Amino acid sequence: MYQVTDFTKNAYRVKEVADLLGTTPQTIRNYDKQGLIKTARNDGNQRIIMREDLIEFLDKKGLVFNNTDDTKRDVIYARVSSHDQKRGGALDRLTRFGFNYLETMFLVHNVNIIIVKDKNEEKSVQEELAEDMLSLLASFSVKLYGMHSRKNVKKKVS
Repeated sequence: MYQVTDFTKNAYRVKEVADLLGTTPQTIRNYDKQGLIKTARNDGNQRIIMREDLIEFLDKKGLVFNNTDDTKRDVIYARVSSHDQKRGGALDRLTRFGFNYLETMFLVHNVNIIIVKDKNEEKSVQEELAEDMLSLLASFSVKLYGMHSRKNVKKKVS
């Protein structure tokens, strides 16, 4: 994924665009002939791709993110770390697993994640993992027992 601010030049040579896209200059020339990318000619009659045309091409392919939009927002997310906070209406954690995937996705969109921890409630990795495993087990158990409840059994018999 590219960001609009990655493109600082007004015009790009065919070779530069080919390198950027991981393809050959001939492929870029073919894109031009097929009308997929707009090119212009310089004084030496060589094809060049103007910045706006390159961004438009990448946008059509879903490969560019407009990070020049100044309508950025801050989002605050709170996670539960104690039973008392659960009763108080606090939210559960953002993710139990796969944080790296979310972090990568956010970075692509130029979003920073700032993790704030309560130093008084800091737990070891082992403690957090054990809590996560128990929570998952409890969640699946509730679903399993719910499937076998009298209410569900009656519906199946009817």
